[in-house]
This record gives sequence, structure tokens and C-alpha cells, in this order.
Amino acid sequence: MVDVVVPVYGSRALALQAIGSVLGAETREAYELVVVDDASSDPLLRGELEALAEAGLITLVVNERNVGFVGSVNRGFGLHPGRDVVLLNSDTRVFGDWLDRLLAALRTSRTATATPLSNAATILSYPATLCENRLPVAADVAQWDRLCAAIDAPVVEIPTGIGFCMAVSRACLDQIGALDQERFGRGYGEENDFCLRATAAGWRHVAAPGLFVWHRGGASFGEERGQLIAAAQATLETLHPGYAASVGRFIRRDPLEPVRRALDIARIRADSRLKRLCIGAAPTPSERDVLEIELVPDLPPFAGQYRLVPKGIGAAPNLPRFGPSMTTDSLATLLQDLGIRECRAGETGKAASALSERICQALEISSIR
Repeated sequence: MVDVVVPVYGSRALALQAIGSVLGAETREAYELVVVDDASSDPLLRGELEALAEAGLITLVVNERNVGFVGSVNRGFGLHPGRDVVLLNSDTRVFGDWLDRLLAALRTSRTATATPLSNAATILSYPATLCENRLPVAADVAQWDRLCAAIDAPVVEIPTGIGFCMAVSRACLDQIGALDQERFGRGYGEENDFCLRATAAGWRHVAAPGLFVWHRGGASFGEERGQLIAAAQATLETLHPGYAASVGRFIRRDPLEPVRRALDIARIRADSRLKRLCIGAAPTPSERDVLEIELVPDLPPFAGQYRLVPKGIGAAPNLPRFGPSMTTDSLATLLQDLGIRECRAGETGKAASALSERICQALEISSIR
């Protein structure tokens, strides 16, 4: 049995969406959904949570007074001392057998925490990393999670877990203690401090790239958020000198870049429409059965190269750039991976014309008309 701990204070619609996504997911792992109400001031939210508890769908823990995010998490973590736990923010959505995949990552060797990919998870963000991706309304995020599961990439060691959705080993909790409420009681930085204490004790932290969890991100604390983040970073660097440098090294190495690229390709490939590559061609009226992928001249520092921009399916920033260094065979493989079946070229400059000729050669190599 595993405890899934969801601290709740406000944002009724988001909180109920998060709880509903957990209850609606199909998992093999046995779990107890523990919702910690941090003295919410919303009577409608309190009523909904009480109804769910009376129906036996959640275990409801109510703080008599507001103790803050970290205190609520620690109370949830302490409810059943023999269980591994999953911290899940109230502004998330999970899909399918998410818990099975997350716990499989946690149960790798000497692992303290496991964190999935998300649209808003800094170093684990997708499509673009290190940011909060605002996804198109039509984005099928559940399909993104299915594609992650299909790619089935191995876990990747990371410098810290990220608390929006983080599985935590009970053995690690028993060894190093819970989150530091005294220093990080308002929120931000508490999971980083926990992870760094765990690392010092010989544990590691992993990303679970076979899993995608939607995260609203940035919904808490309003204008105060930036100040809290800055204060947390300063405290972390004081307690754990060199933390920022270790994160910087991870960012430069970027071991998750191949996973993000594979997901970009998989999303395009999964689109059932005919894929057409457009090179310097004038826009055409929208065709429902065609997905157009434009080759667009890139900006410095990538001037002289071209990037692929699929129209209408959201960002795909991790695709390889087209340029002089890409061999025709590599180009052919990429076009085949993307499922491109047609190429349309318009009036282009000399450099683009040469690229168009190489693409035509690649199309022939990959047996695409």
C-alpha cells in the first residue's frame, strides 16, 4: 500500500480535478488517497471533500488551523509510517497507470525520489525545458502520457526531485527525516533541501521519462511567488553549497534531450493526417486531412540552419535542425520517422534551394514520394 498525499487549500476546481484524475486512473498498485485540507476557507471545497471521505474514496485529514504547505505534506507523510508516499500537488492531472510507472522508477537501486515529466517542471519540463509550457487548449495531454509510456525510456538520474508529483521512499524518510518546515514552511525549496539531504546520505533521485503529468504551475502565492523562490534559492545555497552549480551542470549536459526529441517525433508520427513538408512555400488553405510541417530559417546563434515547425499541434522545439552538417541519410531517417509523405517547395533563396534538393534526395532514399 502506498499513500498518495494531496495537500489542499483553495482553487476548488483544480483540486477536485486532481483528486478525480487519481480516482479515475487504472492502477495495479494499491494506494490510499490522503487529502490534507489546510484549514480551507472555501465551504464548497470543504463540503466536496467531506462527501468524498464519507463515500470512502479519500482519507481526509483536516488541519484545525492553517499550517502551510510543508506542514500539511509532513502530516500526510506521517499518517502511515510504514508506506512509501507520493506527493501530488492539487493543480495536477494524472493518467492511466501513472502510479505503477512512477513506483517502478522509485524502486530502482538506492532511489530516494522519482519525478515524471510535465509541462511545468523546470528541468523536467516538456516540450520546452526550463519553463512552464502553456499548452494549447486542444492538446491531448493523456495521449502525451501514452506516448511517454510507449517510448519506455530508462530512468535518468537528476540532481533533485520536483515536488509537483514526487514519489518518496519510506526508507529514505526514515533515515533523513521529513521536509524542513522551519526553514521552508511557506513553500518553495523544501523538496530540494530534502533531496540534497538524501544525496548526502547516499541516495539518488531519478526522472521517470515514461510518465507525463499535467501541472498548472505558478498558481500559488501570486506576486509573492518570485520573492519566495529567490529566498528559497539563497537558503538552499547556504545549506548546500554548490547546489546551483550542480543543477547548471545537469542543464548543460541535458540527458533528457533525447527523450524530448523522441516525444516530439512520436507526437507528429501519431497524428493520423498526411504529413507534408513545406519548404519556402506560400501558405495554402487549411486541409483537414493534411498536417503541414514548415521548414523555417532559424535565428542566431543558429543562423544558416532551418527548424521544423508543425502547424496546429503545439510546439515541437526538440527536433533536430536542418543544416549543412546533417547528412542526407540522417535527413532521410528523420523524414521517415516523422512519417512525411509529401514535400512542397516554393520560391526560395539559393541556400534553401540547395536544401530542397537534398530533401528530395532524402525522400527518394526513404522511399517516400
